[in-house]
Amino acid sequence: MGWSNKFHDADFAMYLQTFRIICLQETWAEEANLPSLYGFRSFSVPAVKTSSKGRGSGGLTTLISVELQVDIQPLVSTHPQCIQALLIKCKHFGGLICKNVYFPPRLPKNGGPNNVWSSLSETLTLLENQYPSTKVLLCGDFNARIGAELKQVEGTNFGQVFQVTPAARVSQDSNSNKSANKIRARLIADIAVDCAGDAFI
Repeated sequence: MGWSNKFHDADFAMYLQTFRIICLQETWAEEANLPSLYGFRSFSVPAVKTSSKGRGSGGLTTLISVELQVDIQPLVSTHPQCIQALLIKCKHFGGLICKNVYFPPRLPKNGGPNNVWSSLSETLTLLENQYPSTKVLLCGDFNARIGAELKQVEGTNFGQVFQVTPAARVSQDSNSNKSANKIRARLIADIAVDCAGDAFI
């Protein structure tokens, strides 16, 4: 539905207020109408409009509650239209790199100069070298069908008082696609090795 249409739903807006860090993908929001939410700081990548008619495509927004009282620094991304990176510093959980990702359904072929999977691996490596021992929160829309029983992608999320709790994954889709293989081969392996267990999906 896009951000502008959905946000007019009062129940939806109230639901969002229960979270502290919100990562939105495919907002369709252009520069003049970027998402915002009362009580949150907003960091956005505008949707890209490829023609004079219709809406833009893509768009990323990370909303961070002012109640967290954190310092936030946007970081360089190797593919800024698809990968947003923020460094969040807080006395409660130290440093946290939040990566918000949107991969379009039609991706460039492997080895292409704009391959988003390679860009994600490069960004993870770059930030891990620049900010060693910093936790990584990776979330987004990978347009990957990974099946119902892929236990490896079960991650963690932040509960109350910044505790880390198991994140249950429920899927009724038993199929998988090529993007799922990318997640298995690259994301899980890269995070396990590069981030030394300090990554949350």
